[in-house]
Amino acid sequence: MVSNDIGIWTGALFTIFIYSYFIRNKQNIAFRFAQSTVVGCALGYIITLVMIKNVDTLAFTRIAGGNVIYIIPVLLGLLVYAKFIPQYSYLARTPISIIVSVGLALGARGALETQIVRQVISTASMPLFGVDLITSLSSIIFIVGLVSASCYFYFTLNPNLSSKLKPVSTLGRSFLMIYFGTKFGATIMSRLTLFLGRVTFLVFDWLGLG
Repeated sequence: MVSNDIGIWTGALFTIFIYSYFIRNKQNIAFRFAQSTVVGCALGYIITLVMIKNVDTLAFTRIAGGNVIYIIPVLLGLLVYAKFIPQYSYLARTPISIIVSVGLALGARGALETQIVRQVISTASMPLFGVDLITSLSSIIFIVGLVSASCYFYFTLNPNLSSKLKPVSTLGRSFLMIYFGTKFGATIMSRLTLFLGRVTFLVFDWLGLG
């Protein structure tokens, strides 16, 4: 039996509108409407949530508690909205530059820590002896893949060594291709899982065929 819930009907119609893109492999009125509505609602919800959290919890509550230093980030945050006033739009450059620079610094620090430092630590602490054969073999393969993949990038930039150690670079390239293939396959599987979830929603929750 078809559902009578307005929420389920809304979700079903928007799902159909979004997937209508694949009928002629191009955008249409239904797709653009659903896309704009979903993106607009999500953006509005996020902005409202962030404003309530930051202004109330991080700003007013702490300023009222005596931490007047928080007046500075509040003023910088308000200057962002000067972008919408043409004659004062230049004032928005300062807070935006601070946000971008701090975000880049935090992102670079996180990338270095997670992708380089922890990678080296985990590789150095991998058990090779005194463990079962599968664990030892996995550790050896991982170390060989890491070293050969690193050599591939280095020796590619160094022509004098690239000819002498070409087998190592080739092995590293093979490991990289395997890694990229698994990431691509995982992405495809996640998209299929999302698609099957929407089909299940349409069949069972909306049409009630289950």
